[in-house]
Amino acid sequence: MAVFQQANWRGPVPNCNAGGMVRPFQGLVLHIEVGTESGTDSWFHDPSSQVSAHFGNPKSGGLDQWVDTNDVAWAQVAGNSSWISLENEGNPGDSLTASQLSNAATLLAWLNLTEKISMQLAETPSDTGLGYHAMGGAAWGGHTSCPGQPIIDQRAAIVAAAQNLVSDPIVSAVSPATGAAGDAVTITGSHFTFATSVGFGNTSATQMSVDNDSQITATVPTGSGTVDVVVTTLVGSSATSAADQFTYTG
Repeated sequence: MAVFQQANWRGPVPNCNAGGMVRPFQGLVLHIEVGTESGTDSWFHDPSSQVSAHFGNPKSGGLDQWVDTNDVAWAQVAGNSSWISLENEGNPGDSLTASQLSNAATLLAWLNLTEKISMQLAETPSDTGLGYHAMGGAAWGGHTSCPGQPIIDQRAAIVAAAQNLVSDPIVSAVSPATGAAGDAVTITGSHFTFATSVGFGNTSATQMSVDNDSQITATVPTGSGTVDVVVTTLVGSSATSAADQFTYTG
């Protein structure tokens, strides 16, 4: 099952085809819901609607996911099997909120890391990267006002934000910098969004949570002496420095 761990799973929905996605994917398509996230969720769960999308992007809060990215969502007709779809809460003419832009960038960066989707603008169905529903014309259902010009114009900002996320992590501080196994520490730095583990020397933290792109909370594992705290993400691992050291006491 291909589910984005940072999205709220809202599936399964009846309006999709199991399997069938053609890899490599062409890109990510932006849509507009012409309504609310809750209304769209209800509509996608109604078999009579005959529509769905892979992801939903509310005006505030995190992403939703309705369809596994291995499965074909019914979002842009001829483009269904080769494009991942993202519905944005709102109406044609709306701009994305700051939260929606950040969510879209995070999704695009994740798709780049896991599916090699290009972080560039797509203007036609034959391009790769970040596209929009209207570019598909009649073959994509003729939705000429979806998602609307303001969102189309925000794609460059989405791509730039996504590119910033796809960088090696950097650890700038560990607080507290001394302690014992079982203690909670806060790791600050940058590019932590896609963190998969935190190492204290050669031992992984027993628990970790990514609070945001610049902060991780981790539980210190068993160890001794002074060790480097290394964050590993889907991109790579942080380089060691004096700023990342943790000293065991007791």
